Amino acid sequence: MSDLNAQNEEMYLETGWQQPLWKRILLHAMLPILVLGGAAFFTMWLLQTAPRSRRRRRTRRVSVLVSVMKAKTVQERLQIDAMGTVIPAREVRLFPRVRGRVIRLSKELQPGGLFRRGRTLLRIDPSDYRLLFQQRKSEWQRAQANLKVEMGRQTIARREYKMLGKSIPQKNQDLVLRQPQLAVARAAVKIAKAAVNQANLNLRRTVIRAPFHSVVVSRNVNLGSQVSENTELARLVGTDEYWISLTVPVDQLRWFKIPSNTKEKGSVVRLYNREAWGSEIYRAGRIIRLNPSLEPQGRMARILVSVTDPLLLRKKKVSKKGWRRPQLLLGTYVQAKILGRELPSMVVLASKYVHNNKVWVMDDNDKLAIREISVMFRDEERVFISSGLKEGERVVTTLLSTPVEGMPLRLSSRGDSQRSKRRGGGKKEAKR
Repeated sequence: MSDLNAQNEEMYLETGWQQPLWKRILLHAMLPILVLGGAAFFTMWLLQTAPRSRRRRRTRRVSVLVSVMKAKTVQERLQIDAMGTVIPAREVRLFPRVRGRVIRLSKELQPGGLFRRGRTLLRIDPSDYRLLFQQRKSEWQRAQANLKVEMGRQTIARREYKMLGKSIPQKNQDLVLRQPQLAVARAAVKIAKAAVNQANLNLRRTVIRAPFHSVVVSRNVNLGSQVSENTELARLVGTDEYWISLTVPVDQLRWFKIPSNTKEKGSVVRLYNREAWGSEIYRAGRIIRLNPSLEPQGRMARILVSVTDPLLLRKKKVSKKGWRRPQLLLGTYVQAKILGRELPSMVVLASKYVHNNKVWVMDDNDKLAIREISVMFRDEERVFISSGLKEGERVVTTLLSTPVEGMPLRLSSRGDSQRSKRRGGGKKEAKR
């Protein structure tokens, strides 16, 4: 057995490891080359036998169906929208100047009651003040009598001085002629007169009157109430004029007139309360002042508008157009249209057709042109365009999802027929 193994080992050495060195190097070098070559051949075969997609023909760009409108120029007066609240132009809280018991109240002295200037609101018991007036008057009469007595003494003193015929030093002459006593008597008359005037004034102050044409907002006393100088009797608001405090953007102040003094007239303002009055009914007023400070929250400018006779106490309650004029109530939140300056002729578009200060225009080649415009004025519904769009150009009114400069457009069938008529025949001319 050992002989057989030795024989096999000799054969293995002779056939394998006993080969020359160059054959072994060549065998090891060729093996990777053969593997790489086979992989490359397999890859080329896969690329040549792979399915190929047919090349599609380029399709024509489909034009987008749109609607257009012609741009038109207009010349009109601006109407600036604003919001505001009705506030009183004159307001007073009445306090008595004297103490006492209320003995009379006017029937109109209740919320909503109307008073003309000087009309009596209430009376305070004048008994004590009438007696005091009589007392002060008596004291005044007594002081006048004392003055007359002293003036008589002055006459006697002058006669005695002349009869003596002696020279008296100047410092003693006033005493001899009773000049100090005369000055005291005259001062007593003045003091008594002032006391009479004060008593008479207090007596008149027992009658409380309306300081101006007014309406009663509140009443705080009743018949028999004991009042003093710190007791609030009533709150009155003037009926000749109400104010409306409007808020507007600061950049719109240049479009309307704000007077700098009482002689100038401001812009006219129309006030609406559509929920209460209807859409067509309004009250008219005028701008009188600009508040020097901005609104703290919205940083808006505040202007004052004056409306005369807000409760229609003097004006006719029916307008020339036939609708009934409404009354203004304090605290009402109103919409306002300020009639501003008249603008020159320019193109006006609805706000929905303007996209970030750009307008979509259908040019003469039926392609989309995106125009940059300059806006002079803008409100909630319209945009006034000073440049960038001319009259007669076709503005695209259809909302485009992805507008691209130069994209083809086409009008609706009605628009195509109108365009063919303008171009002179359309299909009939093509058949010829």
